[in-house]
Amino acid sequence: MRKFLAACLLSLPLVTLSLSEAYAQNPVMQEGEFGIGIGAAHYFGDLNTKAQINRPKPAANIFFRKNFGNYIALRIQGSFAQLGYSDVYNTHNELMRRRNLSFNTNVWEIGVQGDFNFYRFLPGEPDFRWTPYVTLGASVFNYDPYAYLQKRNTFYVR
Repeated sequence: MRKFLAACLLSLPLVTLSLSEAYAQNPVMQEGEFGIGIGAAHYFGDLNTKAQINRPKPAANIFFRKNFGNYIALRIQGSFAQLGYSDVYNTHNELMRRRNLSFNTNVWEIGVQGDFNFYRFLPGEPDFRWTPYVTLGASVFNYDPYAYLQKRNTFYVR
């Protein structure tokens, strides 16, 4: 057992040396990237017909992009947003305000996307830091709208 541990410890510097030599030959090697985003989402539609930005709600996303060489990449992402609006904010239309419709929902999305770069893409190299590309992807999302109904000072969720 001691000989095995000694052999492992002696081979560790050789593995580290060979990895550092591989990176030294190509100093710009972007294999992948993580990203996060935090922002706001807003509803535009039947309840918000004037496209007013007056009730933004939180939104966030996270992604991982894996580069398979200098031309092809695959991106996996997840997103979350809260949406909602109410007729009480429609000050321009009395009928809509008296109608008193409203909704809230959480929107979840996951997606995958592939990229193909037409030219070699190396972000740290001045000659190869720009390329046109084509992307293709698919996503699925889920939402479950709900509303609050007030009856005699009691709130019900439908």
